[in-house]
Amino acid sequence: MTVNGKAAPRVLLVSTNTEENPYPVYPLGLECLRRPLEQDGFTTRIADCRVLKAQGEGIGDVVKDFAPDVVLVSMRNFDNNDSSNTVCYLPDLLAVVSDIRRSCRAAIVIGGSGYSLFPAEILARSEADFGVVGPAEHRIVPLLRKVMAKETPADIPGVVMRTGDRCTMTAGEVKSCTEAGVPRTPELVRFYWEHGGIMNLQLQRGCPFSCVYCTYPILDGHRIVARDVSAAVDEMQAMYEQHGVDRFFVVDSVFNMVPARSRAFAGEIIRRKMPVQWTAYFMPRGISADDLRLWKQSGLDGIEFGVDTLCPELLARWRKPFTVDDVLKSAAVCEEVGIPHALYLILGGPGETMETLEETVARAGQCRKAVVFGFVGMRIYPGTDLLKLALEEGVVTATTSLMETRFYISPLLDQDRFAQRCRQLGNLRNWLVVGRSLQLKNQLAEASRKRGVKGAMWQQLSPQ
Repeated sequence: MTVNGKAAPRVLLVSTNTEENPYPVYPLGLECLRRPLEQDGFTTRIADCRVLKAQGEGIGDVVKDFAPDVVLVSMRNFDNNDSSNTVCYLPDLLAVVSDIRRSCRAAIVIGGSGYSLFPAEILARSEADFGVVGPAEHRIVPLLRKVMAKETPADIPGVVMRTGDRCTMTAGEVKSCTEAGVPRTPELVRFYWEHGGIMNLQLQRGCPFSCVYCTYPILDGHRIVARDVSAAVDEMQAMYEQHGVDRFFVVDSVFNMVPARSRAFAGEIIRRKMPVQWTAYFMPRGISADDLRLWKQSGLDGIEFGVDTLCPELLARWRKPFTVDDVLKSAAVCEEVGIPHALYLILGGPGETMETLEETVARAGQCRKAVVFGFVGMRIYPGTDLLKLALEEGVVTATTSLMETRFYISPLLDQDRFAQRCRQLGNLRNWLVVGRSLQLKNQLAEASRKRGVKGAMWQQLSPQ
């Protein structure tokens, strides 16, 4: 392809994520960048390290074949958020960037949600030239134009650059954005449908809440930015008609944040008579039986509630926007309508005692049909109020590198009793607790996927 008589600049988009638990995840973030790049005349190609690994290929081979002018490298997660078996993905990212650098002289730009948590530090440790923080659809074209012209992108917000022996970020507000429609690469759709059994879909970005540990508002902003519902369903329909994909996970931080939009999404699927099933993260507040029936009619086959704790004092302290009663009512109405549902709990956060832990366990037991995920401790990330608390309590200091994974586990707990109780909970059929319990159940889920089972695997553990 040529533009104005010149060869179109070539951009290679690289996904470094090879994690398979709870299932392999389609590189949706990179797809969001393709449309603005191609509309501006760039030639693009996605290189997915998970796919390359399965094919026995290396990123260097792709780079040499495609001969890019710029390489965009995405880091989806920094670590796996498991305090018992922590896996950091930084070495993988650095190795990929190093392989790219050995294979070509193109400019390398790192981005992604995992990168955006430690942007200056990661760029400093890598062989990349620039970094970009947060959603980049509206900034990627002007950034790459400046990079290719060897100009300093000082006027583009959220760009990390090398300044002498330091890495600094340009000033200005980074606005969240969503594309009206996200193109999908057919080969990648086929691969992730075969190996993952569920495809991701995003309807909105941003989160107006202020949970003490959460990075969603930091990465995507507090303001909700929504896609056109019809465009999102167009995306589902295209994957269904072209590839037979009929299981989706809506990756919004909270699907039912705007009830009218969540109803419109269901209504559009029903209007098109699409035989799909979908799952999403929900807030356990304000959920009616009528809404659940509508969502179920549209294909909703599972709800994941971000609950964290069922102790009223801790809900308030962790700034959760709902009450214990909200959670119990939400679980009860799911049971009434027949919707599989899971509760995500954080065991051992600020203020947790053995008494508050047992309070949470007892109330989770009242949700008779729920699958319960238990995460031990809260991962401390930069920019969160949890970090402020950890500094005040001496859990970390101002010189502590949070790139060396740190979890807050309440000092009010008897640590031996706490660990023993977590192991006991993990042995329950409908509980998945980080550690041996979750690892074993992930292995069972992987075996199910290999047998061709599709969808969210936790539903197999739902109490009868």
